[in-house]
Amino acid sequence: MARSQDPQPAIAAEALERLGRLSLRELSMDDLLQTVADLVNTAMPGDPPGTGLLPSDRA
Repeated sequence: MARSQDPQPAIAAEALERLGRLSLRELSMDDLLQTVADLVNTAMPGDPPGTGLLPSDRA
């Protein structure tokens, strides 16, 4: 019986590769966290646990 192809591992692997290519010297902390959050949303669609737990100084 043929298994259906699950694209999630490929998407997660691509997200990890993109994280590995980030230049920490060229990104602010806000930009880095936003990039990580965007990649998490791409690799784990939906509402992952822990969403919104980072404190914000923007009121």
